[in-house]
Amino acid sequence: MLIRRDNVKIFKDKYFIKLFYFLIAIVIYFTFTLSYSIDVGFGLKKLTYFFIGNFVVIFCTYYLFNYKLDFIISKGIYFLAIVGCLTVPIIVVFSPFEFGTTYKFDLTRWSHVFYSRFIGNIFLIWFIFLFVYNDSYFFNRENKVVNYYNRYSTPINCLIIVILALGIYLSGSRASIIFILLIATAIFIYTSFKKQLKSNKVIYYIIFVGTILCLAYFLKIGDEVMKFRYESFFELTDDLTKTEGSVTTRLALKEVAIEMFLEKPFFGYGLGSFYSYKSEEYIKIAKYPHNIFLEAGAELGILGVFVILILIILILKNSYKISIYLFFYFLYPLGLALFSKDISTQTLLWTGLAFIFIRGKKLDT
Repeated sequence: MLIRRDNVKIFKDKYFIKLFYFLIAIVIYFTFTLSYSIDVGFGLKKLTYFFIGNFVVIFCTYYLFNYKLDFIISKGIYFLAIVGCLTVPIIVVFSPFEFGTTYKFDLTRWSHVFYSRFIGNIFLIWFIFLFVYNDSYFFNRENKVVNYYNRYSTPINCLIIVILALGIYLSGSRASIIFILLIATAIFIYTSFKKQLKSNKVIYYIIFVGTILCLAYFLKIGDEVMKFRYESFFELTDDLTKTEGSVTTRLALKEVAIEMFLEKPFFGYGLGSFYSYKSEEYIKIAKYPHNIFLEAGAELGILGVFVILILIILILKNSYKISIYLFFYFLYPLGLALFSKDISTQTLLWTGLAFIFIRGKKLDT
């Protein structure tokens, strides 16, 4: 078991206890908004997912970062990279994504939104790992993390970057590509500014950017739907904003969210209300505005927007204290939260709540 008897001290950790009460306070606030929600049933579903889907991940993040950091650096990141790479051939062979229809759970059909977050998250962790720790690490006999030189490290790392970049492309998520490109570039510039830019890091960055550009702009592999998604990515015009389905839907959802906010600006309509505010089919399909601030404004009002904003500021502030690279990392789920999913399913972002209560850790080298 990951948490053994000798590690039960986490339950006596005062900061862990503070984290627990902090999360309970958030749940209490969301529960309060159900008292005036126009769709208590859907709001309860969102609240349940926030509680079940996020709490375990947040607690595990706190535990691993506080008590198993050496293990994560030396073995965990490599494991994640291998798992991510193994999923890409499955996608290439079976093409499990359907972009034009509503997702329904099926073992033969994957959610391209979920997968893009999964593979994008793994890529970003791997990319940051290469830029912070340079090459390869392992445990020595004293159970300390030690760097070693291996002439095959750079080619293998480049191959992993190419495979993960292919997975990101095949997910069809333009938001993932945009934000990972921006964050990777920011990391590259920051490392250069700090005069820590070695030749292999330049190679890693060029390989990633070159792979994405070749796949999305020059080769344009994939079915017609995927090709059209990337054509709109590079050639966004007024005509495309009127004809590209996901763009027009997002714009319509934005208008509904703003309308709801203007009608009840202080406390909103209550958690889950967006789904039942109107009977239009596109709202029933989308379920939420696919923007964390628009959703907060519509369902929770100004108070809710303020709460979400404070949580995000705390995540970014405390991650920056630990490492600027951790700060860069959390810009990725924050960017995705502006274009997809709802408040309760932003698990990658809410994982950052654990770092608000982590003390005495510093990763920058």
